[in-house]
Amino acid sequence: MSDKRPLSVVLLSALLLLAAAPAARAAAGPDLRTQAGLTSYSLAWLLPLGVALLAVGVSQPSRAHQVATSLPLALAAACGGYALSGFAFHFGGLGLVSADPAFGAWLAEWSPLDLVLGDGWGLLGLRGFALRDDVMSPAAWNLFLTELPLVTTAVLLPLVALDERVPRLPALAMAFLVAALVYPLMGNWVRGGGWLMHLGQTLGLAQGYRDDGLVSLHLVGAGATLAALVALRRTALGRPRITEPELPPAYLPLGLLTGALLATIGWCSVLLNPSVGPALDPLAALPRLLAALSGSVLGASFYGWLVRGKPDAALTGRAMFAGLVVVSAAIGSLPLWMAALMGAATGLLLAPAMYVVEQGLGLDDRAAVLSVHGLAAVAGLLLAAALGGGLRQLYAQLVGVGSLLVLAALVPWMLFALVARAFALPTAVAEAVRARAASRAEARHARAQARLRGQAPTLWQRLHRAYRRRAAEAARRLMARPNR
Repeated sequence: MSDKRPLSVVLLSALLLLAAAPAARAAAGPDLRTQAGLTSYSLAWLLPLGVALLAVGVSQPSRAHQVATSLPLALAAACGGYALSGFAFHFGGLGLVSADPAFGAWLAEWSPLDLVLGDGWGLLGLRGFALRDDVMSPAAWNLFLTELPLVTTAVLLPLVALDERVPRLPALAMAFLVAALVYPLMGNWVRGGGWLMHLGQTLGLAQGYRDDGLVSLHLVGAGATLAALVALRRTALGRPRITEPELPPAYLPLGLLTGALLATIGWCSVLLNPSVGPALDPLAALPRLLAALSGSVLGASFYGWLVRGKPDAALTGRAMFAGLVVVSAAIGSLPLWMAALMGAATGLLLAPAMYVVEQGLGLDDRAAVLSVHGLAAVAGLLLAAALGGGLRQLYAQLVGVGSLLVLAALVPWMLFALVARAFALPTAVAEAVRARAASRAEARHARAQARLRGQAPTLWQRLHRAYRRRAAEAARRLMARPNR
């Protein structure tokens, strides 16, 4: 019975997410007031739901409930952080790059380098804080609601990777920072008028940073996960497991494969939504996504057959979504055969990538966020450079990937470095106290042996013992304190 509780939590969260769509009808823009727009919006929420089910399916029963509750916590952090400041940082300067007259007044883009380097170096928007009624038009509400599933997904990735290894308060603080600062800055730089989308004009780097499917959101989630795992690596809670190299088991294989399918549906809905990115032709994008999906399933199944003699459910489910991430950055110009080939390569290389992260880098990434989302996103973004622009396009992609990884990792790393130090400090103090206690015990034993041999201590030895007794009082009081 206890094994079914995580699935119940996730499914209940799904009902709440889908129920929020009709409630948004009154405040949303024209797209969400149509049946087609409302259906597309509801399907987009399947993306974070599928990601949560993927993580629950490979979690041990003792940790599955904690992983499942990460979804509603991610939703709460995304709504709060993105509404308070994230939406303003993201789209405050959208009017500079959008032809929509509804955003004609959204021109508040902070760009301190423009006076020195010229136009096109925006860093963050400054309009729309706290969703004030005087600036939020129906089009702005439509855009805010459309972004919420993506923000929730970016916030969810580090939460499911950390599960119970850190207290909920620091984890929620990190999730709030991702929603309020990290994801919005990424969105501003890539599509909200920021500097990455203008690299072609400012530095002459071909088309500038190219990301047709907003794969950068996976890069943001994986970057935050990487920072947290590195910061916690030397603590007891973040120490990697020493195990033999093997494929991780699927504790809930049906739930895992269901999550992979739901995440696929949600991701396809996100890609085909023109409010999120460039308008894609469904008759051109969907065949490529299905080719990548089929190739990743075949590649992962073949690898499972080589290792275990049969396909592996956990590897196949993760490879399904990783294959979609790889091809999404260049989905607008990717040949069909290359989509299938990239999907197959992803399925074959996913397990070795997970092994390198776990054993080579020493990072306990139980949810495989760094492999499924991070490495797949990097590979897809670099693939976009290979399809057009030559060396200059590659430079633009490398600048974008490096900048977004630094952005995504810096703030979470600073937060979790403090958390790791808080965990390590009591352990270090206790070890020092135990070492001093052992030293005093050895000294007492030596004095007892000296008395047995008739060797009385000298005056200097007596004074030294008196000094050590006084110096040990603080240590004894520290040892007497309860270990919290």
